[in-house]
Amino acid sequence: MLILFALLGCLPLPAMNASQDGEPAPPQAELPEIVVTAPALTSETPFRVIGTVPGVGSEAPSIPRTLGDALVEVPGVGLQRTSYGQASPFLRGFTGFRTLTLVDGIRLNHSVFRDGPNQYVQLVDPLMLESADVVFGPASVEYGSDAVGGAVLLHTTAPQRSGAEPISGGRIWARTASAEQSSVTRLESWYGSQRVAVRGGGSYRDYGDFTAGRHEGLQPGAGYREWSGDVSAATAIGESVEVILAVQAHEQSDVPRTHSTVDGSMWRGTVPGTDFQRDLDLERELEYVKLLWDPVATRGAELTFSRQRISEEEDRIRANGRQRIQGFDDVAWGTSANWWEQTSIGTWSFGIDYTQEGVNSDFIEFNTDGSVREVRPRGPVADRSRYDLFGLHVEDQFPVSDSVDLKVGGRYTYAHVDAKDVDPDPSAAVVFGPIHESWSNVVGSVHAVWNVDPKSSIFGGISQAFRAPNLSDLTRFDAARSGEAEIPAAGLDPEEFLTLELGSRIDLDPVTLEGSVWHTFIDGLIVRFPTGAVNADGDDIVTKENSGSGDATGADIGVRVHINEEVDARAAFTWVEGVVEQTVSPGIIADEPLSRLPPARGTLRLRYRPQGAPLELECGVTIASRQDRLSASDEADTERIPSGGTPGYVVYDACLAWRPTERLRLFLELGNIFNKDYRLHGSGQNELGTNVAIGAELRF
Repeated sequence: MLILFALLGCLPLPAMNASQDGEPAPPQAELPEIVVTAPALTSETPFRVIGTVPGVGSEAPSIPRTLGDALVEVPGVGLQRTSYGQASPFLRGFTGFRTLTLVDGIRLNHSVFRDGPNQYVQLVDPLMLESADVVFGPASVEYGSDAVGGAVLLHTTAPQRSGAEPISGGRIWARTASAEQSSVTRLESWYGSQRVAVRGGGSYRDYGDFTAGRHEGLQPGAGYREWSGDVSAATAIGESVEVILAVQAHEQSDVPRTHSTVDGSMWRGTVPGTDFQRDLDLERELEYVKLLWDPVATRGAELTFSRQRISEEEDRIRANGRQRIQGFDDVAWGTSANWWEQTSIGTWSFGIDYTQEGVNSDFIEFNTDGSVREVRPRGPVADRSRYDLFGLHVEDQFPVSDSVDLKVGGRYTYAHVDAKDVDPDPSAAVVFGPIHESWSNVVGSVHAVWNVDPKSSIFGGISQAFRAPNLSDLTRFDAARSGEAEIPAAGLDPEEFLTLELGSRIDLDPVTLEGSVWHTFIDGLIVRFPTGAVNADGDDIVTKENSGSGDATGADIGVRVHINEEVDARAAFTWVEGVVEQTVSPGIIADEPLSRLPPARGTLRLRYRPQGAPLELECGVTIASRQDRLSASDEADTERIPSGGTPGYVVYDACLAWRPTERLRLFLELGNIFNKDYRLHGSGQNELGTNVAIGAELRF
């Protein structure tokens, strides 16, 4: 009740957005919500829980700092930040290579994705997106067999052809924030005629050393910079075919992993690292051509050819003063074809996709005087490697009765790895030979929805997922968690998952209730375990095996109350637990919580939009419980997880937007209003203290 009164106290202020053509439009500052809908392009039946990502799109009430900041606002999504330039979403207890991210239908995931959180979702500029959705639960049939916890679907703003008269325009975004010590700028423009449309834009971000909560203060060694750009063009071929060509690029420079350096925090007993420097440079390039065929409303097809390059270079100075530079370059060529059609026996969709990756990797170490100490034949993963991934899927959605619909589907997956230079030191006693392995599997899913009446429905299903080992699983020779060094692990088998889910949506106007409960069975989880040995740097040597078997359980609940024409209230709650039986030391097996399980988390938000006024206000509170269910590896990660677990927190925020003219939109954000000291579980740094951000969007 105190929380509700605190939120209501924010209501004297408010905000609004604009339509694509610059004309005034009803405000659209959507609160984070759980939307029960279908993931398939052609389906409108609520088979699954999908979270719509707030803060993304031209009508968003504000400008998100990064894509991670937008994703964490979705109920059901956990987030880990190794640093402010490195964020990884958790979906139903899984992260890293057990969640799948697609950009315009093209895999962002690659074969160097490592176990646990990774930073690659930060290589997508949220300002170039038109929308983003999170599909919860195994999305293996629809999007890829490794979508175990779910899938993040990112859709860029496509160029739009016009009617009789050509259209052109552009916009400028700008944002600056106090605690972040940041500035964000983006410029984009577009042109469209009846036959051709072009759209392009570029962004620049500069982040300084940020200020955390009241007791932590300024965080040194946290700043970095990044650039991004995108260009797309569309043209019509005949009456039913459209061709889209797109190029995207993103670059991050000197992104620090501060927790492993001497600048690391000592919050609640966490221990700073010993490195003098550990910075990452990352790049992503994506080019694709997409053919869309839509002759009639009852059928359509899509054909895509793509090339994506992701590279990473780490510049690390250890406590002994030696400098290590290592990295990889991954080039993925991909093609996919999808077709759907409405028939007398349901709506069918078929798809085929293939990706071939070529990976090069390197490592060099320098003495303190700058001379070369060591050059390895490979870097963090095996050099001269190839990874192939092929998929074939089919689904049918059809009515069983007047009130029950069913969706049935399956996917065949084939994966092949050819890793040549696996051994980092061929002269050493332990030799790691080349790896040539292949795996295949078929997964299926069955989902049903029962429309009890026009205002309520019940949905449920059973889904499988399958993840083949990747290059990171098999060949990694690099730092793992704090104080750990991972060595290659050949001979791994695929992981398998089975998820049961049951949910409902009830519309009791003005109250809408929605949610789901789920349970996932885990078999053959690939997990790290300590070998008992220590390397020359004093790090514990770890490797991997298929020792994890167990389950995970959770619930996602959402409530929306339409108080009146000007005020909406929404609340959401997410909870997940998981235990796996795994090797914790040589010869010792024990039941362990899933690593870095997000804590139970709830949100409550109010939105006020006065009728007839160009204003909108959104106020909210986020509550997270203490997370003290730690695995042995979590307890050993003292640079990131406090002794005894990560404390819970209550954080308040508010956002005000105002449109003084048709072409200008201004906003003001207040984050962590009471300057709370807190940390997202498993992260390497605390969150921002009280943060004042101001921004503007100008159309021309």
